[in-house]
Amino acid sequence: AFATQKAGLDALTAASAGTFDLRLVDLDCTSLRFQIWRWWSYQWTHVGINHIGLNCVLSLILGIPLEASAGVFKMFTMFNCGVIGGALCYGIWDATNSVVGMSGGCYALFGIHFAEIAMNWRRMKFAKVKIIMLVILIAVDNINHHAGKVQETKTPGQPTASNAAHFGGFVAGLVAGCLVGNNAKLERSDYVIRIVAAIFGICLTVFCAFWMLWHEDPYPFFEWGANIPTYWYQQVYNKRCMGPAYRCVRCMCSDMVCRSRIETAPVVAEGWYIMNVDQNVCPFPWYNYADKPFIGPSFSMEFNTVPFDDSSTACYIR
Repeated sequence: AFATQKAGLDALTAASAGTFDLRLVDLDCTSLRFQIWRWWSYQWTHVGINHIGLNCVLSLILGIPLEASAGVFKMFTMFNCGVIGGALCYGIWDATNSVVGMSGGCYALFGIHFAEIAMNWRRMKFAKVKIIMLVILIAVDNINHHAGKVQETKTPGQPTASNAAHFGGFVAGLVAGCLVGNNAKLERSDYVIRIVAAIFGICLTVFCAFWMLWHEDPYPFFEWGANIPTYWYQQVYNKRCMGPAYRCVRCMCSDMVCRSRIETAPVVAEGWYIMNVDQNVCPFPWYNYADKPFIGPSFSMEFNTVPFDDSSTACYIR
């Protein structure tokens, strides 16, 4: 449990839980997309000793040489550009999950190093060796995340790390490194690169921020036009209707009738029990009630297909 326990700013008190992590929609379908402080504050919470430990190591290994050449203020700015860049990438790629950690800032440091290598290639000693070391560190970090189960959780609403935040931080670091990174000798081509990087960074930031703030139902941009809804998840137990074990069920956030049926089931009928659950613990795919004879007792089911309105059905027991 210690290896996957959430700790940090978002876990200081019961009142702060879920206030500072990165999410666009709450478990109860409340939209949080206008709580912009989350784009920055999520870096102060981590999941487990593996997560915080390696992030600190990466910050020291990658950050100390950069701070020595760029200074404290530039380092602070570039690191936090990575944190915000990670949040923006999360918003267009992985927005149905909750995310914590300063990995966006750490991967910004990777991006800054790669930008400096590119701009100083002809003058930098051991550039190829540095690239190999950076790639090894990236590989170690990803192995740590998967082997240490940083990206797995069985707790409702428990945030995890996100590869989307890593990638967004890396891109932000590349842009920041091109704009204000160390360059031993500026040439005309370097000014062109800075202009292109600035335009690219501004356009990407505007697009991602617009996408996150505009859509009440968060979904990845590659599913644009697919009308992928946001769901409300629960676990439900009713031996006669749902089988001999708790089963994941879901309703679209906009389907208030379906949600009301789940919430009122324990009140109006005997044998019903419900509890909150995060989508990460629900097995995929999702089945209709008509498929129940052909699926296992723990498989996920679309609750809007469950017969519940007619007192003569198997699901309604007074």
